Amino acid sequence: MSTTRLFLIFFALMMALSIFIGIIAGLTYLNQQDFIKSQETRYQSYLLADELRQSSDDLTRFARTYVITQDSKYERMYRDILAIRNGEKPRPINYERIYWDFFVPHMKKPRPDGRPVPLETLMLELGFKPEEFSKIQMAKEKSDDLVKTEEIAMNAVKGLYQDDSGQFTKKGKPNTILARELMHNAQYHYEKANIMKPIDDFYVLLDERTKNLTQHLSTVGYQYLYVFIFSIVALNIIIFSGYRIIRVRMRQMRSLIGTMVETQKSNNLRLRASIRTADEIGQAGRAFNSLMDTVQQSVDKVNQTAEELRSSEEKSRLLLESVGEGIFGVDLDGKVAFINPAANQMLGYGPEEL
Repeated sequence: MSTTRLFLIFFALMMALSIFIGIIAGLTYLNQQDFIKSQETRYQSYLLADELRQSSDDLTRFARTYVITQDSKYERMYRDILAIRNGEKPRPINYERIYWDFFVPHMKKPRPDGRPVPLETLMLELGFKPEEFSKIQMAKEKSDDLVKTEEIAMNAVKGLYQDDSGQFTKKGKPNTILARELMHNAQYHYEKANIMKPIDDFYVLLDERTKNLTQHLSTVGYQYLYVFIFSIVALNIIIFSGYRIIRVRMRQMRSLIGTMVETQKSNNLRLRASIRTADEIGQAGRAFNSLMDTVQQSVDKVNQTAEELRSSEEKSRLLLESVGEGIFGVDLDGKVAFINPAANQMLGYGPEEL
């Protein structure tokens, strides 16, 4: 395989793996965000359910306090709790935190108001499941039913009683004993337990849902992690393999260049490159060897021709010296180019004189 093709394959694999690793990293990030969001949703859901429980307890506390003290501020706070829960009055900011315990001593809001919004609307916005929301609705309905008992008790303190239509228009003697009995008897505690039971059921449903979702997201996260680690290992293997191949190719290239340099320095035309690969370096090595073979053959032919010329000259010299006739030759300038011994004797001159 050619070096160019091999590099293109390695580059394509590295780019594909890099893109794949980027995708896995992105999916891991999104999965982590979903996990964080699920935990935040669980926390906010718990707070809203706890707010319903807390509002029921606060209603009980202020209704009982009003029945005992007949202080109208506790009735106002009682009405405010109902109005905030039903979205009829602005909802204080961070209402899920401690609020009424700070409000009562100084009758001053610990935090400013926000927008008026019913508690049920917040639950729907948070994405409660139908079965979960039904539990909260059931608890709120039972809490509203208990409010009717608390209304009877607080109006009994004022001497107001229900007429045939259920309105507190009938006036009579204040009955604090009846009010205290309604707010502290066994039936009241039974109704309180009926409010808390659906809320507790909601906590169970919430835990099951968030637990399953958390396990799913955790499993997916581990799968992404394993794939990410595998991809990193594969990328490192490809990089290491590419490095090894490049190193081998560079060693072959250095060997070829070394052979060429040694041939030029030593004038040894019989040196050959020992590269047998099928890539460009192997082709260059074979081309060099072929060139050297051609040059060597040409040199051998030249040497052979020169040897034949020397042999022919020697034969001609021996022939000229052995004949008895005088033979000599001149060049274009009239100078004696050669002369045999017989001609020297005939002319009476030595070879140096001619």
